[in-house]
Amino acid sequence: MLNKVIAPAPNKVAIVTTNYDRLPEYAADGINATSITGFEGSILRKLEIPSSATKKRRIQCRERTVDIWKVHGSLDWFVDRNDKIISIPMSRKIPEGFCPLVVPPGKEKYSSTHKEPYRSIIAEADKAFIQAGAYLCIGYGFNDEHIQPKLLAQIATGKPIIILVHTMTEACRRHIIEAKIRKYLIFERADDQHTTVYSNGWSETYDGQYWSLEKFLKIW
Repeated sequence: MLNKVIAPAPNKVAIVTTNYDRLPEYAADGINATSITGFEGSILRKLEIPSSATKKRRIQCRERTVDIWKVHGSLDWFVDRNDKIISIPMSRKIPEGFCPLVVPPGKEKYSSTHKEPYRSIIAEADKAFIQAGAYLCIGYGFNDEHIQPKLLAQIATGKPIIILVHTMTEACRRHIIEAKIRKYLIFERADDQHTTVYSNGWSETYDGQYWSLEKFLKIW
């Protein structure tokens, strides 16, 4: 997927994810791209959102870059009792004196994201939503009211969005179909061998598992 979307200028793609896993970093490595996560360093990485100088240098070098904004934390983020935040890639255990830094599902999810590093990461995600020309959402239910306002505002202006889902949530239906977004395609699993595609005012069911990323990439 990254190979397809990163090819056009400026050789850059942004991923905004509510998941904690490191699959985006692995995928970026797989296409020889530089991952930008908001943390700088080699082993003990500190929160340092890229400065304008850093961004300018990336453009001048024409690097293939993947911005990865993990708005609910990551498996390699930790915080100590003094609120010191670090990222230790590929750590096999929790560092002594530190706690995992993730936002678990639940009632406290919204309030937790007002703290660092989530505030800075969400701000970068908002910038990515505003700057993007189009969007691909994979398995997202549109239930994170603290994450999606900028995305919804942008698609309301006419920027196109493609959504791949196993089962469409009521929130997705409300924010996309019922909101009468003009440029969208929703690929939803109809059954094991069929996909229902929704767009502005119509829906059709087709042979194939195009709601899955693997199959969708074959027709992209």
